[in-house]
Amino acid sequence: MGRSCKFHRPLTRAELPSWPRAMGVGGRHKGITPPNVPWEIFVACTASEGVDMATYLALHTSVDLDGLYDILEMSDAASSWKSAATMNAREGTG
Repeated sequence: MGRSCKFHRPLTRAELPSWPRAMGVGGRHKGITPPNVPWEIFVACTASEGVDMATYLALHTSVDLDGLYDILEMSDAASSWKSAATMNAREGTG
């Protein structure tokens, strides 16, 4: 049968350093770790305003594992761009 590209490709993707597998790393205060939700789904479906139910539903109906990793990568890249823009703005006014 061989390996299915659908399942093999996500496992061989390059990791982004900002996706910690241990939740709550960095500081003495820690929130709870969801015991029944894989960390990738938790990160993809949570935002500052709560749980993103549309993403959660899509992950159960139409988005595969590779799509989940794409969601995480896009979210992380967008967050880094926002942080970079904020730092650039601070440096520009200073």
